[in-house]
Amino acid sequence: MEAQHLVVAVPRRGVRVAPLDANSVKEIAEMRAALEVVALRNAAPRLTAPHLARIELALIEGDNAETLQEFEAANAPFITRW
Repeated sequence: MEAQHLVVAVPRRGVRVAPLDANSVKEIAEMRAALEVVALRNAAPRLTAPHLARIELALIEGDNAETLQEFEAANAPFITRW
């Protein structure tokens, strides 16, 4: 994994996940956006009114989040319940 630049070994401290550069973050965001479209296309026919209500609530809570932790808390149910 170190040869692939996925982790960084620090003497007497162990191994850590390698930091991402701006290009890697952009690439990951683009891949995630493309995958989320496919996931939504496949999930949409099975969504019910209660599903849509929970999605709307998650979106509102995410929009109102003032910290990353608040956003993650709002986003977690959205990710794990579908």
